[in-house]
Amino acid sequence: MRNIRMICIALNLMMICLTGFQHASAYDVAVIEDGPIAKEHFKRQVIALYYEDKFSDLEKMASNLRSDKAKFTDGTRKLHHFYQAFAEPRDNEGWKRFFSRSDKWLVKYPESVTAKTAIATAWLAYAWQGRGGGFADKVSEEGWRLSRIV
Repeated sequence: MRNIRMICIALNLMMICLTGFQHASAYDVAVIEDGPIAKEHFKRQVIALYYEDKFSDLEKMASNLRSDKAKFTDGTRKLHHFYQAFAEPRDNEGWKRFFSRSDKWLVKYPESVTAKTAIATAWLAYAWQGRGGGFADKVSEEGWRLSRIV
């Protein structure tokens, strides 16, 4: 009888341990599917559409995100991350390549709120990257020059 009780206790402990591990791995999957990795993946998808000149897809995506008010599990709106994709830091050549495409989008969709907001977000990011994030007394002359261009 004592052996049966010990076996039952051992089996219960094993079940508790296995259940705990299953919850941990389910959590890990959720973090990957809807956490920081998912947000970065989402932004990469947005920028890929931009560089492929798929402006109609960007327009539809933003329109759906606005109407659905879609959010990630942390509560941040997917539309916010849509626009943040255009604010990713680039080197000077990257910014030139980025802005050379922006005119195509505006020509194709001249009344587009999405295009105007995305490009304005990019210009702000460009200005902040040129200025730097320090206090005003720490900004170089070149930093001020770059931020004033915008």
